[in-house]
Amino acid sequence: MRNYTLSDDAEEDLRNIALYTLDMWGAEQLKEYQTALNEKFEQVGRGEALERPFSLKLPDVHVTKCRHHFIFYLTEENNQPIILAVFNERNDIVKRLLSRLS
Repeated sequence: MRNYTLSDDAEEDLRNIALYTLDMWGAEQLKEYQTALNEKFEQVGRGEALERPFSLKLPDVHVTKCRHHFIFYLTEENNQPIILAVFNERNDIVKRLLSRLS
C-alpha cells in the first residue's frame, strides 16, 4: 500500500514523462526512470526524502529532486503526503506550480 497520494495533475505529469522518455531514450531508460521516481515517492511518504519548503508563504508545500525532476508535495499533519507535481528542471516550475495551487 502506498504511503503517499498522487494528485490527478501529478499522474498526468508522470504520463507525459513516460511518453517523452520512451520516445527519446527507449523502454529500458523509461523503466529505470520510473523505478527512481517510485523510490523517491516512497521516501516522501516515509518522511525520508531530502526536502525543503517551497515557500515561506506556503509552508506545507515541499520540494525534493529526483534526477532531472522536481517533485512538489503537500504535507499536512497526520496525513499522507499528496504529490502535486513532477516537473522537469528545465520548466518554469514556479509559474507552473503556482497555477496549480491557485
